[in-house]
Amino acid sequence: MQTIYYHSYEILGHHYLVGATELGLAFVGSQEGTVAELRRFYPERDLIADKTVIEPYILQLSEYLQGRRQTFDFKTDITGTPFQKAVWKQLQKDPLWTDV
Repeated sequence: MQTIYYHSYEILGHHYLVGATELGLAFVGSQEGTVAELRRFYPERDLIADKTVIEPYILQLSEYLQGRRQTFDFKTDITGTPFQKAVWKQLQKDPLWTDV
Protein backbone atom coordinates (compact mmCIF):
# COMPACT_ATOMS: atom_id res chain seq x y z
CA MET A 1 0.00 0.00 0.00
CA GLN A 2 1.32 3.42 -0.91
CA THR A 3 2.04 5.89 1.88
CA ILE A 4 1.05 9.53 2.04
CA TYR A 5 3.09 11.70 4.34
CA TYR A 6 1.30 14.77 5.68
CA HIS A 7 1.58 17.80 7.89
CA SER A 8 -0.60 20.81 8.70
CA TYR A 9 0.83 24.29 8.18
CA GLU A 10 -0.37 27.81 8.81
CA ILE A 11 -0.09 30.03 5.75
CA LEU A 12 -1.45 33.59 5.85
CA GLY A 13 -3.54 32.86 8.93
CA HIS A 14 -5.12 29.64 7.66
CA HIS A 15 -4.21 26.01 8.29
CA TYR A 16 -3.71 23.69 5.32
CA LEU A 17 -3.06 19.96 5.41
CA VAL A 18 -0.50 19.01 2.76
CA GLY A 19 0.27 15.45 1.69
CA ALA A 20 2.88 13.87 -0.55
CA THR A 21 4.00 10.44 -1.66
CA GLU A 22 7.54 9.45 -2.52
CA LEU A 23 6.71 10.57 -6.08
CA GLY A 24 5.56 14.12 -5.29
CA LEU A 25 2.85 16.41 -3.96
CA ALA A 26 -0.45 14.53 -3.76
CA PHE A 27 -2.81 16.66 -1.66
CA VAL A 28 -3.46 20.23 -0.53
CA GLY A 29 -6.49 20.38 1.72
CA SER A 30 -9.04 23.11 2.10
CA GLN A 31 -8.59 25.90 4.63
CA GLU A 32 -8.78 24.49 8.14
CA GLY A 33 -9.07 20.95 6.73
CA THR A 34 -8.17 17.92 8.83
CA VAL A 35 -6.72 14.45 8.35
CA ALA A 36 -10.32 13.27 7.84
CA GLU A 37 -10.40 15.22 4.57
CA LEU A 38 -7.17 13.54 3.44
CA ARG A 39 -8.59 10.12 4.45
CA ARG A 40 -11.71 10.76 2.29
CA PHE A 41 -9.49 11.35 -0.76
CA TYR A 42 -7.22 8.39 -0.06
CA PRO A 43 -9.13 5.80 1.97
CA GLU A 44 -6.82 2.92 1.07
CA ARG A 45 -3.49 4.64 1.72
CA ASP A 46 -1.32 4.58 4.81
CA LEU A 47 -1.14 8.10 6.29
CA ILE A 48 1.96 9.10 8.22
CA ALA A 49 2.54 12.49 9.83
CA ASP A 50 6.01 13.63 8.73
CA LYS A 51 6.89 17.32 8.64
CA THR A 52 10.30 16.81 7.03
CA VAL A 53 8.86 15.17 3.90
CA ILE A 54 6.33 17.99 3.43
CA GLU A 55 8.51 21.04 4.14
CA PRO A 56 9.87 21.51 0.57
CA TYR A 57 6.32 21.68 -0.80
CA ILE A 58 5.15 24.05 1.92
CA LEU A 59 7.99 26.45 1.24
CA GLN A 60 6.98 26.84 -2.40
CA LEU A 61 3.22 26.92 -1.70
CA SER A 62 3.72 29.59 0.96
CA GLU A 63 5.87 31.69 -1.37
CA TYR A 64 3.22 31.41 -4.08
CA LEU A 65 0.36 32.42 -1.77
CA GLN A 66 2.41 35.39 -0.58
CA GLY A 67 2.98 36.52 -4.18
CA ARG A 68 6.72 35.77 -4.12
CA ARG A 69 6.65 32.79 -6.51
CA GLN A 70 5.12 32.32 -9.95
CA THR A 71 6.04 28.70 -10.71
CA PHE A 72 6.64 25.45 -8.85
CA ASP A 73 9.57 23.12 -9.39
CA PHE A 74 8.38 20.05 -7.49
CA LYS A 75 6.86 16.85 -8.85
CA THR A 76 3.24 15.87 -8.28
CA ASP A 77 1.55 12.53 -7.70
CA ILE A 78 -2.10 13.27 -8.29
CA THR A 79 -4.93 10.80 -8.92
CA GLY A 80 -8.44 11.70 -9.93
CA THR A 81 -11.63 11.02 -11.83
CA PRO A 82 -11.78 11.35 -15.62
CA PHE A 83 -13.35 14.81 -15.17
CA GLN A 84 -10.59 15.93 -12.81
CA LYS A 85 -7.93 14.66 -15.19
CA ALA A 86 -9.56 16.63 -18.03
CA VAL A 87 -9.44 19.79 -15.91
CA TRP A 88 -5.79 19.19 -15.05
CA LYS A 89 -5.00 18.69 -18.74
CA GLN A 90 -6.43 22.13 -19.43
CA LEU A 91 -4.47 23.62 -16.53
CA GLN A 92 -1.27 22.27 -18.04
CA LYS A 93 -1.67 24.85 -20.80
CA ASP A 94 -0.98 27.54 -18.17
CA PRO A 95 2.78 27.89 -17.47
CA LEU A 96 2.19 27.81 -13.70
CA TRP A 97 0.69 24.31 -13.91
CA THR A 98 2.96 22.65 -16.47
CA ASP A 99 3.97 19.88 -14.03
CA VAL A 100 0.40 18.85 -13.09
